[in-house]
Amino acid sequence: MIKINVFLPDISVSCLKIIFLTLILAGCAMQQSRPVIIEDAERLNNEGVRAFQEANWYRAKQLFSKSLLLYQGLDNQQGILLSYINLIEVALAAGDFQAAEKYLINVTEINQAEGLKRHRRRINLLFSKLAIKKKQFAKAQQFLSVLLPEFDGIKPKSAPDLIQLSAIANQTRLAFEQNHEAKLWTQRYERALKVVDVDAGAFQGLLLRFQAKLLLRENKFQQAAQKLQQALAVYKASLIQPGIAATLSDLGQLYLEQGDWLQAKHYFARANVVLRYIGKRDKIIINTEKLAIIESKLGHVERSNLIRRWLAERKENQLMQEKKYLPLLEGKDFLRSD
Repeated sequence: MIKINVFLPDISVSCLKIIFLTLILAGCAMQQSRPVIIEDAERLNNEGVRAFQEANWYRAKQLFSKSLLLYQGLDNQQGILLSYINLIEVALAAGDFQAAEKYLINVTEINQAEGLKRHRRRINLLFSKLAIKKKQFAKAQQFLSVLLPEFDGIKPKSAPDLIQLSAIANQTRLAFEQNHEAKLWTQRYERALKVVDVDAGAFQGLLLRFQAKLLLRENKFQQAAQKLQQALAVYKASLIQPGIAATLSDLGQLYLEQGDWLQAKHYFARANVVLRYIGKRDKIIINTEKLAIIESKLGHVERSNLIRRWLAERKENQLMQEKKYLPLLEGKDFLRSD
């Protein structure tokens, strides 16, 4: 399965069991090579994982979809399930919630098979992530409640596994969204992260961003900026592009709230360059709306109006595209430098 950049780093798709056909010739057993269709499905999955790690959502979706077709042609339920899980991860990363919901319905139906129930926790985690993104907080809490470990204060009673650590991360995000016990869950997340043996780049970056949010609530802008710079360094070291873009946007928002227009403009512009590369159109629009405000504050009225016209055109074009295609598009020319 995919190594997810924000909430659930995990191992790549498990290799399927190798099929050996024994042929007896002249009294000797000979081993036949693996079926080509299985090798092709695994190759497509591996290439899809690489594309996902490079934040190339469009290519990842293509590759996982092709792999899914091959597994469906074999009625290989394990391969079908894992391909759908990978497609859900891509859809969530790309902001295509409609596709994610559709795939989750398919996964739920497949997961009823006795031999595949071990994936239920992972599927519940995906449901919680989708619910948070759609701001369905009660639904998200329902899925997370069956995944979270027990705590003694801020200390987990036993070392969490990756699913539980990711659930704690999602619960912390939910706490911030609901403005309820955000500090408690940030502390629990920090403590859990210390006892889990995991490649901590994505998890550590997220923790630093949570800590920065807490500091901002206390109007400790300088300390919050330091935390965000640390998060940016962590994401860059691990080449996690969505984390880089999110942290640059956070820094832009921090300086915007302080009225430091030049710094805010600097970070939003940098964030948009990364967002353009990974195809996050919705985030580009949000940042660019703020850039229009900043240009106005700087007295650049003509530039501000130009950006607002650009936004109006892009929003109109986006609505037209959404009527014809799924939201998961390459969008290479979506943001021009002019």
